[in-house]
Amino acid sequence: MAAPQKRLLPILLFSGTFVILCVVPFRADAGQLVLSLENQRQLKLEYCWITKEKVKFEIPGGGGTASLRVEEVKALEEITRHEEIDTESLRKTAITVERFDPLAYTARVTSRYGLQVKFEDQLPTIEPINFSNKPRLVGPVTQDYFAIKQFVNPANKVPVFLVAVFFNSREPINPDGTYFELLDMDENLVATYPAILKQVSVIKKRHKVKRIGTYSYMAYALIPIKGEFWAYNLKVIRMQWESQGTETNGRSM
Repeated sequence: MAAPQKRLLPILLFSGTFVILCVVPFRADAGQLVLSLENQRQLKLEYCWITKEKVKFEIPGGGGTASLRVEEVKALEEITRHEEIDTESLRKTAITVERFDPLAYTARVTSRYGLQVKFEDQLPTIEPINFSNKPRLVGPVTQDYFAIKQFVNPANKVPVFLVAVFFNSREPINPDGTYFELLDMDENLVATYPAILKQVSVIKKRHKVKRIGTYSYMAYALIPIKGEFWAYNLKVIRMQWESQGTETNGRSM
């Protein structure tokens, strides 16, 4: 019997207290591709070429190129933002509220920094892609431009860590493939949490945010504060491969 094959699943083409806000100024950092393998290893890539059968990429340090069979890979992800967390400062500036609306809060904070936004309920449509034997170049598609971090103590509830990242993408983003990773001091994974994705409309543009593109998003999460964490990643799943049962011709459909 032939070995199981893999199917490519395209995910993406391609509060009355004085508070010192923990906000990162406007910037435009390109994302970083991460290829996750079946053996639990991860490879950070600048870009790669993908066919139905293989993923090809440049070896860091000028070591030429290498390729992996799709049976060896699990997912191609993009780190949209990586940032350290000053937990001590966040604890000192934690806010205590009866109720907390993360959308209203983030909109209020961004307006203080010259960016007025509106959150849309409708997300752009994602078009599937079909890979062939002809290599398709895949590179980062996101740039972040604003981030907010805040510890919040809702009344009679577990304290939470609000993290919100505003970013652009050249392609529509799949909300089911967007999540935050919490990391320890050695950047080992502590926990993962799904992100809530909102499309952003810029109501009032300023010079320093002119690079905000057509597909503008905010990804955010309210994460229970448990233990210590020192950094976070916002990740977007670009593509996933899953094993399928073998058809009579030896290929998955």
